[in-house]
Amino acid sequence: MTPPIPLEVVPSAFAGLIGLARRDTTPPAGIYARMWAAAKHDVADGVHRPLSVTALALKVREHDRPRLLVGLDIALLGDLGGASDSNRVLEPVRQALGLEPGELLVNCSHTHAAPWAAMSRSDMPGGELIGPYLDQLSRAILEAGEEALAIIAPATLTWAT
Repeated sequence: MTPPIPLEVVPSAFAGLIGLARRDTTPPAGIYARMWAAAKHDVADGVHRPLSVTALALKVREHDRPRLLVGLDIALLGDLGGASDSNRVLEPVRQALGLEPGELLVNCSHTHAAPWAAMSRSDMPGGELIGPYLDQLSRAILEAGEEALAIIAPATLTWAT
């Protein structure tokens, strides 16, 4: 029998300028929401917990270009292998905030409790709400990003694995 490998905690940290902001991204009732085969309905009749976007603005030093890390309560943005929906949501954010390629990083939580935010589903029941929802996501990311950048202050972010 192989002896167990001891658990090792490896701490990491980032020290610099950090700003954090959040906005609500709860979808409207009636939006197409089937995310997997086990779902019992195609259209959401409401939500049991709100969804949100969290924006974390980072700079190492004051004169550095910012990086914006965005967490979305959504399974995926658009369809796998397609960029049109993510471009629709993220390009206005990049332009408004003056972010270069690689300065906006988006992570989707992969929740199946969110609608499938892809225009390819717009012909499904409730699909007419997907386009406006994508536009709502874009505005929420922009607003959270603007606030996070506006309140950026010296801080240390730590984590461990």
